[in-house]
Formats: sequence, structure tokens, C-alpha cells
Amino acid sequence: MYYYRTKSQMPATLHRRKISTTISADAYEFLEHLVSEGQVPSLAQAVDLAVERARQMENRARLERDTAAYFKALGRKGRAGEARLESAVAASADEIDFGN
Repeated sequence: MYYYRTKSQMPATLHRRKISTTISADAYEFLEHLVSEGQVPSLAQAVDLAVERARQMENRARLERDTAAYFKALGRKGRAGEARLESAVAASADEIDFGN
């Protein structure tokens, strides 16, 4: 479950902007649900959360596209280097004790 950052966790320079708009009934219901479930304290912060989630999805999609383009452009030597790096990281991860 995602919890909205509290005001004390927000940067001191954060300035809110006032907007006035209309939204669909479904969007309003979703924002109200975020408030009623306690994920955010207000409708304004529900909008902030929805925008933050949309930006995260956009950033992930951009990273996925950029990563695919990187690997597509790699030559034989580059792919071999990536394979060696992958093996080294996997071996290192096997040594980590996540239980403690």
C-alpha cells in the first residue's frame, strides 16, 4: 500500500498552485477513495498522489525504452561485457544474507 508523504517529509520550498477544473465522476470517485482509505488526508493530496504515480509509470516506460535501445545498439563485444557484468552481479547477490 502506498502512503502519501506527510508535510514534514515534503521539501520546505514546495509551493502549492490552485487549479479549478472538472473531472469525470469515476476520477472523482477514485480520488475520494484514496482519502476515505486513509492513503491521503485530502482531495488535493489525492491529486498529487495520482500525478506522482502517473509520472512514475512514465519514467519506468522511458527507462524500459532506453534500456531496450541500449541493448539493441550493443555490438558483440558490448554484449559479452554485459554478460560478464551480469554474472558478477549475480554471484555477488548470492553472497548477501537477507535474513539479518
